[in-house]
Amino acid sequence: MSSSQRSMESVKEVVSALRGKTSFGEKMEFYDTWAHNYDQDLVVLGYNMSSHVAESVSSRFCGDREAAVVLDVACGTGLVAEKMKRDGFRHFVGVDGNQAMLKEAQRKELYRDLKQCFLGDEPLPVPEGSCDLVVMCGALSVDNVGVQVLRRLWVLCKPGGLVCMTCRHSPENQDYRASLEEELRTMEDQSLWTRETVTQVESWFRAQETRGEEGRDHGGSVYLYRKL
Repeated sequence: MSSSQRSMESVKEVVSALRGKTSFGEKMEFYDTWAHNYDQDLVVLGYNMSSHVAESVSSRFCGDREAAVVLDVACGTGLVAEKMKRDGFRHFVGVDGNQAMLKEAQRKELYRDLKQCFLGDEPLPVPEGSCDLVVMCGALSVDNVGVQVLRRLWVLCKPGGLVCMTCRHSPENQDYRASLEEELRTMEDQSLWTRETVTQVESWFRAQETRGEEGRDHGGSVYLYRKL
């Protein structure tokens, strides 16, 4: 552990404090202060969902990786783009609601374009049908973005393109997860897309607090769909 790295307990306190923020404004203010330490804190927690997203996409994408336009929704500091770059992807467009997180992403020089957008209130600032890949890692939960965002992601993807999303399995997220999976099935029944893979991941974080269950990690799912 480097001298600048914070302890597990201090990072868990940060995560617990974030979950205590109920309003959108409070969350944005929290991310303003957390952005600088965000990446190193997730390393301490053992966060690995960005790697699972990159692996899922890489396993099913057959086109020109360098030319493919990847829309990274709720991109944060760019963790997914970092992993996908290792797999040969180069053209990233990032969208996030927090300017401080976007500044951290910009420093990594991964993105062709970065746009601020509040996902619950505004249309995504990307032309319809312009993206070969759309990824959204970590934001589909009861305390973040509603399930209606799925159809927005679908609209932005090219026919034949891939949409990859994650959802955690923690107890407070079970009703949200059920609604999410119902919408995924509905869109499949409507022939909007077809399921490629759904991967169950046992570990979301190495250490996590959920409803007092200190240290327990409930894992999550990685959903990969192809637009028809």
